[in-house]
Amino acid sequence: MGQSFTHWRGNCSRYDCFRFFSHGTKEVVLALKSLSFLFLFSTAFAAIAPPQATTVEQLRNEAVSRKKEIAVLTTKIKNLENSLNQANKKFLSTVKVRKDIEESLSLVEKRLHQGQAEIQNLQNEINKRMKIAVVNSLGGQLNAKDMMAHKFIMISLQSQLKELETVEKSNLKQQLELQSQQEKLTEYVTLENDLGQLLGDLEIKKSDAAKSYLVERETLEKIQLKLAATQATQKIKKQHSKLSSSLLAIYAPPIEEFLSVEYKKKGVTFSYSGKKPVLATQKGRILFTGSLSTYGNVVMIDHGDETRSVILGQFTPKVEKGMIVSTSDVLGYTQEESSGKGKIYFELRQKNKVQNTFPLLDSSKFAAHSLNQSKI
Repeated sequence: MGQSFTHWRGNCSRYDCFRFFSHGTKEVVLALKSLSFLFLFSTAFAAIAPPQATTVEQLRNEAVSRKKEIAVLTTKIKNLENSLNQANKKFLSTVKVRKDIEESLSLVEKRLHQGQAEIQNLQNEINKRMKIAVVNSLGGQLNAKDMMAHKFIMISLQSQLKELETVEKSNLKQQLELQSQQEKLTEYVTLENDLGQLLGDLEIKKSDAAKSYLVERETLEKIQLKLAATQATQKIKKQHSKLSSSLLAIYAPPIEEFLSVEYKKKGVTFSYSGKKPVLATQKGRILFTGSLSTYGNVVMIDHGDETRSVILGQFTPKVEKGMIVSTSDVLGYTQEESSGKGKIYFELRQKNKVQNTFPLLDSSKFAAHSLNQSKI
């Protein structure tokens, strides 16, 4: 017993935790000593509505079906992600090529404009020299100086005509290059738009598949929770048949609006949120109320036939020793933790021995809640 309590509270002495109960009876103190090492809080899943299937076989079949659908959706999402990655790489590559073409096109247009300006200048110069040559040829006899000037003009004119021919050929080549680049640009702009549309379609398909996946996962979790609750209910019914006649009464949970439940071979821990009423689980007489060091307050109820219930946790009792209570009477109210959540521990004792409490609780109260069986 001491070793189990140390596991729960470190080096704290089990007798230190009960120094506040010196006014109680010896039997109460012994019961609380035994209670201390059994009380262990835990975290469990949030409450969730059960699916339509009810039997264990139906729930198992439904779970298998959902797992298969989840596997199909997982593969589909993976394939869509691969397609998206490939399409995105191609899209980015296309955008880069399109930008390169636009830069190249800009350079070709610039060279073409420069060539056209050069052709215009050459044509103007040639026209001037041709006019001079014509005037000189109409002037009659030429002296040696005039003939040299005329010869120079003709040589210069021939050179400019050749240069004009070269520039025009280059300009024609630039025009063809410009046309080719424009066609290529149109092709890549179309490809870029098509890839953008493809990416959008793939994103929509992936989003739809992801939504379906989440729905299937949520449904599977509901089925698994319902399956666990159904199996626990069956286990309770089997264990009920093995109980002594004095413990066959059904006990209500000490708190109705709870989030989850963890049960061990002895006590049961209820998780809750906010301020909630703590209730009597069966009719009886208040045997003891008090505090248990840092663990919270305790209410012990005598139900007769040497059967007692113990409720422990962060709640404020509103009852006193000797009071008679009925099932669901309010014993007190929970205290809100800083996190907004808290826990209440409950156990049943007969002849001061802790019983397997969970099978004695009303199983209908757990149908829509998460159950977590501790190995401790």
